Amino acid sequence: MTPIKRRAVSATVVLLFFLLLVCPWTLASSQRVFDEAGLLTPSEISSLEEQIAQLTGELGLDLVVVTTEDTQGKSSRDYADDYYDQGGFGMEEDKSGVLFLIDMDNRQAYLSTCGAGIDYFTDYRIDRTLDAIIPKLSNQDYAGAVEEFLIKTQDYVRAGVPDDAYRYDEETGKVTKKRSFPSWQQILLFAGIAVVVGGAASGIVAAKYKFRYKDNTYPYQENSRLHLTNRQDIFIRRYVTSHRIESNSSGGHGGGSSTHSSSGGTTHGGGGRGF
Repeated sequence: MTPIKRRAVSATVVLLFFLLLVCPWTLASSQRVFDEAGLLTPSEISSLEEQIAQLTGELGLDLVVVTTEDTQGKSSRDYADDYYDQGGFGMEEDKSGVLFLIDMDNRQAYLSTCGAGIDYFTDYRIDRTLDAIIPKLSNQDYAGAVEEFLIKTQDYVRAGVPDDAYRYDEETGKVTKKRSFPSWQQILLFAGIAVVVGGAASGIVAAKYKFRYKDNTYPYQENSRLHLTNRQDIFIRRYVTSHRIESNSSGGHGGGSSTHSSSGGTTHGGGGRGF
């Protein structure tokens, strides 16, 4: 190896080492499965990481999975909320996402929601998700439990936020309803834009064709004739179509999401259950 090549390689190694010291998260920033309790195999972790990466881009929610044997004296809720906040997870300004915690210390499964995740995961939907997760955990099928969490998340985000969605602050009792319609300011703005655009379009058309108001009525009564010589109705066949109306299993049953503040002051929703 020539001296020039040696210097180039050395400079590259030094630069990479510096980046690792200053920004240790650069190589691990995409990690979303933190199996601190050792419940998953390496192949299961790899598969789940791939699924989460795909769903995150598709759904617009940050999805995090954590297992632990030591919550440091915290409840499952506090541990999950703090892990989410301190890990810097979440998408957009409201830190939208959901963290699924398998707590082997307190023997609980807990879902911590934030941002848009609060509205997608209503209290009812969290209960239904736990219904699917708990049997897997009881059978020590930990990867299967995470799979159920991902399936439910995909179903609920695709179903959308329930029409009657609202948030209930457990600490203050305040109820905040989801806005279903634009505000009156937005309505006036859109109406004004419509008037301006419509007027401009009409003016352009009128100027182009030099339209003049005059009587262009066509004398259809004098210039039209109708003679019916024969009429026959023939019945050919009849079609009957039946359709089963499915119940809305992904939504409905109340759109309420209970919320609280984490130790860091961030608003979270969520719920858990023992196994």
